[in-house]
Amino acid sequence: MLNHTTDDRTCSTGRPVRNLGVHMDEQGDIYFNNLAGFGYYPGFNSGILRIRSGEDNFDPNYYFSITDLTDLPDGPASVFISGHYYGEGKLYVSMTFPALASNPPDFANDRNQRIVELDLYNQQATVVELPPTNPWTAGMVKMGEQMMMGLSTTVGDGLFRYTPATGEADASPHIITEGMPVRLLPN
Repeated sequence: MLNHTTDDRTCSTGRPVRNLGVHMDEQGDIYFNNLAGFGYYPGFNSGILRIRSGEDNFDPNYYFSITDLTDLPDGPASVFISGHYYGEGKLYVSMTFPALASNPPDFANDRNQRIVELDLYNQQATVVELPPTNPWTAGMVKMGEQMMMGLSTTVGDGLFRYTPATGEADASPHIITEGMPVRLLPN
């Protein structure tokens, strides 16, 4: 059982719906996605905090800022809503890129989400070469040695595959869906 613990480096851990923002690695370290109130709390950045295995407070030496990811191809990131832990410190997430959104935002048609590989151990981010998707999709699950992503893209709606070991990614849906694939649930 964890103590009640707080950390002022970020805020808003997880989501009020099915929480896909807490992940445990092979060593038993727990990583928490903090949304910083979806950007509505001035002065707070979104990012990841860690509780080391066997500890019950946030690690004061670990904070992976998502807001500070400014050198990615689509500009600065803001938050990620969903993610799936693959293993070996790799977390795949659907990252929001404000530069890809329209003004005013069109949450059904904007393709402002990119799949990003987060290296939790080295605090690095790499955009996966899959087409951008809208905020309603981007569910993901691990299937064998691949990640399966549900995306709504300009080349089609459906399930896209990504193989981390080779970097191979589908350019179009592997399986076409009728409408947007809103959620993929791991078993």
